[in-house]
Amino acid sequence: MQLHSEALPLKKRNHVIKITPNMEQETAKFIFVPLAERKRSYPSLRGFILILISFLGFTFSSFGQNAQLSLDQGANGPANAPTSPVTWVNGNVNANKAHYVEGHSVPYRAVMTGLTVGQTVTLTMTYQVTHSNGYALDFITGDSSLSPHTFLSHSTPEAVDPLSTDVSGVPNTPDFLRVSIPNYISTSAVPGASNAYADFRQICDYNASGNPFNPNNKRNSISIFGATFVQAYGIQYAFGPDVLNLAAADQEVSFTVQFVPTQSTVVMAWGGHISRFIDWGNKTAALINGSPYHMAADSWSPPSLGNIGDQDRALQTSIAIVPPVCPGELMPPQSLCANAQGTLITCPQSACAGSTLYFKVPQSSQATTFVWFVSPSAGVTITPQVANPNDSFVAITFANQGTYQINVAIGNASTLQDTCRQNVTINPPTVCSITGDSSICSYDSTSFSGPPGMDSYSWTGPAGFTASTQSTGKITQQGTYTLVVSKNGCTSTCQQNLLVNLGSPAPLADTAARCGAGLVTLKATANPGYDSIVWFTNQQLTTRVDTGLTITRNLSATTTFYVVVKNSAGCFSLGAPAEAIINPIPVAPVPLTSGGGNTRCDTGVVTLTANSTDTSCKKQFWYTDSLRTHLVDSGSTFSPHVTATTVYWVACENSSGCFGPSVPVTATVNRLPGNPTTTPDTRCDTGIVHLSASSSDTACHTLIWYRDSLRTMQVATGPAYSPSLQSTTKFWVACQSSAGCFSASVPVIGTINKLPANPTTTPDTRCDTGIVHLMANTNDTNCHTLIWYQDSLRTMQVATGASYSPSLQSTTKFWVACQSAAGCYSASIPVIGTINKLPANPTTTPDTRCDTGIVHLMANTNDTSCKTLIWYQDSLRTMQVATGASYSPSLQSTTKFWVACQSSAGCFSASVPVIGTINKLPANPTTTPDTRCDTGIVHLMANTSDTNCHTLIWYRDSLRTMQVATGPAYSPSLQSTTTFWVACKTNAGCYSASVPVIGTINMLPASPTTTPDTRCDTGVVHLMANSSDTSCKTLIWYQDSLRTMQVATGASYSPSLQSTTTFWVA
Repeated sequence: MQLHSEALPLKKRNHVIKITPNMEQETAKFIFVPLAERKRSYPSLRGFILILISFLGFTFSSFGQNAQLSLDQGANGPANAPTSPVTWVNGNVNANKAHYVEGHSVPYRAVMTGLTVGQTVTLTMTYQVTHSNGYALDFITGDSSLSPHTFLSHSTPEAVDPLSTDVSGVPNTPDFLRVSIPNYISTSAVPGASNAYADFRQICDYNASGNPFNPNNKRNSISIFGATFVQAYGIQYAFGPDVLNLAAADQEVSFTVQFVPTQSTVVMAWGGHISRFIDWGNKTAALINGSPYHMAADSWSPPSLGNIGDQDRALQTSIAIVPPVCPGELMPPQSLCANAQGTLITCPQSACAGSTLYFKVPQSSQATTFVWFVSPSAGVTITPQVANPNDSFVAITFANQGTYQINVAIGNASTLQDTCRQNVTINPPTVCSITGDSSICSYDSTSFSGPPGMDSYSWTGPAGFTASTQSTGKITQQGTYTLVVSKNGCTSTCQQNLLVNLGSPAPLADTAARCGAGLVTLKATANPGYDSIVWFTNQQLTTRVDTGLTITRNLSATTTFYVVVKNSAGCFSLGAPAEAIINPIPVAPVPLTSGGGNTRCDTGVVTLTANSTDTSCKKQFWYTDSLRTHLVDSGSTFSPHVTATTVYWVACENSSGCFGPSVPVTATVNRLPGNPTTTPDTRCDTGIVHLSASSSDTACHTLIWYRDSLRTMQVATGPAYSPSLQSTTKFWVACQSSAGCFSASVPVIGTINKLPANPTTTPDTRCDTGIVHLMANTNDTNCHTLIWYQDSLRTMQVATGASYSPSLQSTTKFWVACQSAAGCYSASIPVIGTINKLPANPTTTPDTRCDTGIVHLMANTNDTSCKTLIWYQDSLRTMQVATGASYSPSLQSTTKFWVACQSSAGCFSASVPVIGTINKLPANPTTTPDTRCDTGIVHLMANTSDTNCHTLIWYRDSLRTMQVATGPAYSPSLQSTTTFWVACKTNAGCYSASVPVIGTINMLPASPTTTPDTRCDTGVVHLMANSSDTSCKTLIWYQDSLRTMQVATGASYSPSLQSTTTFWVA
């Protein structure tokens, strides 16, 4: 019975599929899961129904058209390696394949083949609006809606070409169908729906009245290639009443379009909009785990297209990350400005310079990284504030006026970044200031002034004083004056006190004198209660020079000063004169230094001399100090005994008792410099030694080197001397001062140590990695220590001693050298630890045979380092039995041998076991022959008690070339006596000897000829039988043909009968 497609109306909107074929059986009804509650986790119920129908014996003969649909989704690559145009994936997409974020539309395409040109196709797709209590794909768009796209790695959205992958022969000019408004989001009843509706209108170009604008394009329209849309049909949405109810099961929306193919291959492309956090709040699917973003192929018609198949494409939440959102873009929008407590406020349009404003990005922006910056930045200070750990809260202080843009670059794990901006005007600072004297004397007046350029001034003061100009004008009234100024709306207040003070009586001043130019101190005395005493250089008191009871000045001529008293109010008394008198001083004497009498080495007497050409010089005096406090002599000469260089002073005194300058005269004692400290040098073998000497004595001017201690043979000067020596040699060095004095000569030795002889060495070789034993030896008694190194330059020591046993991975060269007790080394001698590679293990072929005899064992290797294959009777290779690629021993029982590769260096691979297996022959079976009369079946038997016998096999010949049966019994049908053979076969395939078993056929004798008998009435009849067959041994008479009742034997039988009776003879 066939069921045709037209007998299957699928009334899916009633959630029931009726199968009403024209047949005698009862109509079948199947409940279909409501569309809005179907989950992708269930396999397609359509497939289940079709399988069930097929099971019931129906076929779909009218589904002969080979139409197919493949649903793909676009993958634009990871964010750090974007792919443009997107590649089309016939499967699910994760973060390794794409970097979509909330607000992007995932590109989808349906590639349809095998369509009939001109035949209208109705196609239905579904997408999940809600998933696991979150909003997933909230509406559809065109295939190219990937903004915003300000990723750290790139900012250009990837291109979407629906024909770019695995599609050929399709014209690249699309027909567009504008995406119509899905009614379920044009509601204010569900929080967030109106926000999503605003997004839809912005992407798909609908105005506030719901009317489209802008031409159809890849962002606002579904595209189709190779077909034209039925524009009048539009887009038909279908959804349940709980479509946006997160408390209900996961909800789907289907959309249906119609198109007319212009060729057999058609491609349709559209986008699924990933719901946004700023629209739905924390109810988006990006905040749950898994793959909540589903787009599926639902159905198509006419029915001749066949089953569309269960195709569902999912997108992981690891891709659709919530991007950062500026506060002004949140729903509802929020301010970027806050008060000092962190509460968001309306942003001010302007502020005054010096103001601090607060700005904040709230946690609801989903940002995790924040970079605040202000343009221009000069005079701007950004200070982080304490807030919620997920907020960014800053205080920004503006020192300067100007127009500023406050910026905060926000980002999160999506790698998308955005910059939030707020402009603010900072007006110039309004700084109130008052200039003018704040303290006057009673005989003076003053005026106060405010800053220039203000919009307004307001003065108040004592005795009802007011003014509204920049200056107060002339004021004399003591008290507080207050000024309020305003500029560009910024005000400032300041105050200034005016103090009116009385004067003080004049002070008393004295006169002071001194010899020659220099410091003169004048003194003044004043009545108590004064504030300060002020000194002037002129009687008009205009040139002020100092304050205080005394004044000290460096003068070269007699000068008159004037001093006044200033009280605490700053008011002055009359000036009092004070004279500073300067007396002349004689010219300084001139010391004589010719003749060298004032200089010597070491302690002794020196003679000092000084002359004066000044006629006013009455006498010369000698002192030990420049201040002339300690007189030691007078006159033109002075001869002291000195132990060290000593400075004396000589001065002239005139008739006024004034002394001229004290002139220093030095008695120089050049002391011997201290002995230098020396550093000898030692070297190995002949050559240059580096001797050095130093002195901390500043009197040491030159270090001089000598060949002898008496300094008769100079060889060098300076702190170092580097002679080339053949043997140990002693030199002397002494310090010479700049005055030519020498220290004692200090010996310095250059030591030449002999090099030890080179050691002899013994290298070592081993197979495979491991320890090698390297040896070194020397007969030179000068060799104190043998030292091993990894390099010839001895930069990396590895051991000491006569032997070194390193564990090596490969052949390695070491060096060994002798070190003497003096630290001298012989040449470094190389010693090699050779690691010979083990050849690879050979591959082997074992052999098996039945019973004792020769087995053929094989070994092979592809390792070119394998020189010889050697066979052993044991794994330790103690008993070699053969060499070569094969070994054929004669075995009595199963035996294990070992074979190993030996390299040309004598290294062995691992010993690989090779088994020669000897399988025991089973015991011969015992047999039971069979005999029968005439042709037919005989029953031959065989048996064995040998447990090694796995199978009894019957043959037609003793050589077992013709098998006829298996098992303990064989029942052939024979025409004549026949010999068979039976043998035991083990599991290993070994046979026992073939044992003969005979099926004997005894030939039937020929039927006898008979002579019946007849008589009247009852009585004895004489029946006769005869046989000419010599094989007939006995004639036997029976009452039945089956010979079950024998009655007589012999050639005659004479029974007494009551009636006619039939007998049988054989």
